[in-house]
Amino acid sequence: MRKRTLASVCSMLALTIVLAMGFFRVETPHDIPFFVIYLVATPLLLLPLTALNKRLLAWRKARGRDIEEERP
Repeated sequence: MRKRTLASVCSMLALTIVLAMGFFRVETPHDIPFFVIYLVATPLLLLPLTALNKRLLAWRKARGRDIEEERP
């Protein structure tokens, strides 16, 4: 994935987590707003997904599908 796509995926995943927390009525410590949790969760999800993305890009490049060559 490109960096912008990776950031979008992390943002949607964090939003899904926050919405699920609200749906299941999870109590947050000290009544932290869900928006703050979303703002913290997005970069935290970005760390492991970036490592996973590097492996994905290497796997695609080994099979002849390099993202850098696909750019218009």
